[in-house]
Parts: sequence; C-alpha cells; structure tokens
Amino acid sequence: YTNECVMKVAACKEDLQLTVFKKGKCSDFRNPCDDLECSHHSRCQLFTNGTAICVCPQKCPLSLTPVCATDGVTYDNECEVQRSACQLKSHIAVRHQGPCGKGLCSTFSCNAPLVCVVKDEKPSCVCPQCTDELREVCASDGRTYSNECKMRKAACEAGVTLFVKYNGICEGCAKKNCQYYSSCVVENGKAECRCPTECYRKLSSTQLTPVCGTDGVTYSSECHLRKSACQQMKFIMIAFEGKCDACLNVECGFGEECRGGKCLCSYQCPLSPPPSAKVCGEDGVLYLSDCHRQLAACQRGA
Repeated sequence: YTNECVMKVAACKEDLQLTVFKKGKCSDFRNPCDDLECSHHSRCQLFTNGTAICVCPQKCPLSLTPVCATDGVTYDNECEVQRSACQLKSHIAVRHQGPCGKGLCSTFSCNAPLVCVVKDEKPSCVCPQCTDELREVCASDGRTYSNECKMRKAACEAGVTLFVKYNGICEGCAKKNCQYYSSCVVENGKAECRCPTECYRKLSSTQLTPVCGTDGVTYSSECHLRKSACQQMKFIMIAFEGKCDACLNVECGFGEECRGGKCLCSYQCPLSPPPSAKVCGEDGVLYLSDCHRQLAACQRGA
C-alpha cells in the first residue's frame, strides 16, 4: 500500500484485520500468499509473523439480489453463496439469478461456471454478468481483476480455472498502467502488460454473443473485441450487442435513410391526397402534399 491510511481504507472495505507487516515495499520480500492456493472462495490472509492462511469471507454486502445456488437454496446475494461454500468446504455455485423454484431458469441447468439467464423469453446459459464495482483481486494467473466477478467471467470466457490468491492489486502491478484492455501480469517477479490471449471455449453456440465495435467491425464476442483492440493498440468499445449494420458508418444526405448500406429517399406519400394538402415550396413549386415536397427535396439532396 502507498501508505498506512490507504491500507486501513482497504481493510475497512474488505472487512479484514490488517496491520503493518513491515515498512517499505512488499516486493522486497516474497509474499507467502504466492505459494498458497485457496479454494472454495477463501482468501489468503497474511499475519505479522510471516505466516499465511486461507480464510472465508467474514462479511457480505447487505444488498438483496437473490440467487439460486446449485444446492437448491436461495441466497440474498452471490457473496452469501461463496461464504456458505467456503464454510462448508463444498462446491456450491450460482445456478441462476432469482429465487429457486421460480422463473424459466428453475427447470433449466447450466454447467458451472455458466449461469442461466432469460433472454428473449428463453432460458440461456451465459458467463457471469458483472458490475464495475472496484474491489481488486489478484488471481492465480498473476493478473489483477477489478473484482472477483470479472475474474470468474474471464475464466469462463477463456475456459480456464482461476481462483483468488489474495485481495488487492498483484504485487508489482500497483504502478503499472495497462491500456487497450491489456492487464498486468506478474511472472517470475516481473510485472508486464499483456493482451487477452483466449476467448470463449466452444461449449455451445449460445455462448457467443456478437458485438458491434465503434470501429464498425462485428466481433464474435466482447472478448474478441478487446483482444483485437489490444493487438492493434486502438481504443475500440462496444457500440451495441449484435452484428454491425452496414449503415453504421454511412452518412446520408438530407431526408435520406440508410438501408443495406445505401442511402434512399424512403418517403411513402399518398397517391391522391386531398386538395387541401397542397403546399407551396420555397422553390416556387406547388406540391400535392408536404410529404411530396420533402420527397422532392430529398431526391435533389436539398
């Protein structure tokens, strides 16, 4: 931590008992947590005597976002699922969002880490959807993730197994500014920025949700967009979910609409409007209706 105050703020947020182990950088000595593999959502906790043990989450947010777990129990939120799994030393995971026994997902099964969500009134298995909450964790791949959910989402998309080694930024990454969706990785004591390397295991075609990038390119998934942006060192964001429309970067003239990549005057004017609908245009022409005036202006590009 940059100073003792920052450490206390982190301890308060994570509900942990933290004390100063020694003054100076942690990188000056080997962190015992690096050699400890914690399971069942437990975390590595370092003590002043230099020992490290895995501990279960002591406190969960009071937010009420019910989830149904694989043990058939409805929990107040996902953190409560993890705490229960840790205390029981059992492989309990979120089965679907919402209470057990209700909704289309109640009779639909997904293989962990996929969770069931309802899309277009149909149950579907997808990787976890996460918030942008900032509660950094250092994962077993040496990368720092903004929160545990983001870590599990990355693991799900890449088809690998990841676990939290300890809360906070991975040592050596605190002053590393990684851009273009790259992330800081610590390997052999050296921190460096790396681009995403893997995207989505092929469990089912429903896992791939195409996205349209701000560069007008359709990507197989958000992960593929991030990977491409990183490799090109370009700032590319998701414009919207789904395939890019051919009209995305087409600029049409006055009154025109883009359809299939072409600009067209799409006014549907009545064939026989009443005489009272006639209007006089600025060009001195009498038109059958205002719609006919706009159509003529569109065709002239004026």
